[in-house]
Amino acid sequence: MDFIAAWFPDADLMGFETDEVVVKRYREVTPAEEVQKSLDELDDMLSKDTLPLELIDDRAWRTFDHQEEAREWLTTIRNALASPV
Repeated sequence: MDFIAAWFPDADLMGFETDEVVVKRYREVTPAEEVQKSLDELDDMLSKDTLPLELIDDRAWRTFDHQEEAREWLTTIRNALASPV
């Protein structure tokens, strides 16, 4: 959750217009080992039946009303992070 907590709450203040832009910028300035650690963390979280909604809401500064909504967002972020540069 470090990646999400560090990059998503202030994304608009940093001039990043979309989540994809946030992920792209993160990948540009982050060592491959750290990117892999973030991917592993997201994979671990997504493998669980129940997501920690309050934690995700708090770290991402977003509100997810349902598990599926949070799961879809995390999956989108995870896939963007895993895609080739």
